[in-house]
Amino acid sequence: VWTTRRTSNDIFPFWDSVHNNLMSLLPWIGDPPLSRPFRWAYPDMLEVGRLDTLEQDRAHFGAWCIVSSPLILGYNVTNETETDRLWSIIANREAIRINQAWAGHPGRLVRNLSQVDEDGMALQLWAKPLNASTGDMAVLLIDHRGGSNATSSM
Repeated sequence: VWTTRRTSNDIFPFWDSVHNNLMSLLPWIGDPPLSRPFRWAYPDMLEVGRLDTLEQDRAHFGAWCIVSSPLILGYNVTNETETDRLWSIIANREAIRINQAWAGHPGRLVRNLSQVDEDGMALQLWAKPLNASTGDMAVLLIDHRGGSNATSSM
């Protein structure tokens, strides 16, 4: 048995919509989290394969993984060409393992740098505990403006 709680409006295949739906999770992933096993917060289906770039598709899939959102594909999965193009994203075992891990929290926004930096990026740092006893964490760094590719170091 599984249940979800929709947190957002319908998602559309552009980055601002993806990001707005991701941000709709914030009230659900506080302390203590309202999103947890058998009560997952759901910011709508994945638009992977319908966004402007493969990098946006990766960031979108990673974001849904880091916050433990149900991974429901929203593209035509009978299209073998599209499935082949997206396979490295949608079948990424490590990302899915992160999505499925439960160590007391579904994942959260750790840092929101909404001001654009010198590289033209507006970064967000997301994190999710993977193992409470070892302290292992997964992290995701995204430019929430969805602009061009950039490299950043931590």
